Amino acid sequence: MATIPDYGRLGEQRVGKAAGAWGLPDFVYQPIEVDKGGARREVGDRLIWVGNQIAIVQVKTRSSPGDSEDRGRAWLNRHLARANRQINGTYRTLSSPPSDLVLRSDRGVEVPWDASVVTSYCGVVVVDYDRPIRYEPHLDQLKVATIAMVADDWELITSTLISTASLLNYIMWRATVGVTISLGHEDYLLKQVLTAETRGERAKIDADGLIAGRWVTTTDEPSDAVFGSMSDHQYAFVVNEMIAGAAEQEREFSTFREAHEYLHIIEFLDRIPPMHRVEFGKRVIAKCQEAGRTNKAQSSLLRTVSGPLVFVAHPGPREKRVHWLRNLVLARHTQLQDALSGQQVTTLGVATDPVPTAGRSHDYVLLRGQLQLEPNERTRRDKMFGEFPGEIEMFRATD
Repeated sequence: MATIPDYGRLGEQRVGKAAGAWGLPDFVYQPIEVDKGGARREVGDRLIWVGNQIAIVQVKTRSSPGDSEDRGRAWLNRHLARANRQINGTYRTLSSPPSDLVLRSDRGVEVPWDASVVTSYCGVVVVDYDRPIRYEPHLDQLKVATIAMVADDWELITSTLISTASLLNYIMWRATVGVTISLGHEDYLLKQVLTAETRGERAKIDADGLIAGRWVTTTDEPSDAVFGSMSDHQYAFVVNEMIAGAAEQEREFSTFREAHEYLHIIEFLDRIPPMHRVEFGKRVIAKCQEAGRTNKAQSSLLRTVSGPLVFVAHPGPREKRVHWLRNLVLARHTQLQDALSGQQVTTLGVATDPVPTAGRSHDYVLLRGQLQLEPNERTRRDKMFGEFPGEIEMFRATD
């Protein structure tokens, strides 16, 4: 007898794979079961958690190409309502969790759940249904603002934004902006938002709802809107290489005490918006080329939304590279801290080989908060590394 596929599980795997491949498997968490009220309750089909934001994802799958439109609509009504209840149940579990709740990421790393750091929740129902009909989902907004979209649109968004933080920002915006669109038309809204952002404008949403083709004036593809031009888009993947290096860093060169602490570095890098990554990548590659040409270490101070990033391309032995990176990051972090009069600063240092090889390695230093140096240490620091390069004001917090 032929094995009947579990379409629900296949749908969950499809959605998780899309979020983990184009977002990051480090921030996509697998479903788990917890004891709640004498029963076992599953915590989401997938959770996407970055910093203080989390999206609770429920997947509903149906394979019935022979459905009539009425049957399809009835199925959607029933299963979207069920998914909405499940999302709110997951919210209750996460907001009042058992003390030992541990999540497991798609990277395979166990991360203790800390409800105190999460301030924003949203829900997403991903519908994997092969019978397209014109259907506008209306979900009761209970404790968690929730939206619905088809699996194809979910895959489009995750592959276009290439950043889990950006994915969460988009979902949070969608869940709170108060607009309803037909299932299968998310690409039109995404294109409108990205095009407006590249022009420095606010996305204009038609008060009567969104109708495909009526209000979209741009012909740009989403990838063009994100990267600016396709000829330069490959530079954006420099950030991906840094992220992969942090996830795979050898323990002998790591300063992490717990396995999941590398997430702080990945979150710092992931928050670099897709539209900023091209210029970021160009500057990093230019430093690598300069270090390769001169056979001397080269560094650059880069401004990111998470804070200053010190990049080092170093052609020497790895031990020497790590030593120089740690001292340089300490110097820049404390210089900026002194100049900003006590403002909390987070500084990331990333170092690598100038020339790409199969064995290319990355090293990282992440400093947060106040670090005190004696006056003589400040003098020695400035003599060794020079004054802080660039405008201090660029790194001042604006919120």
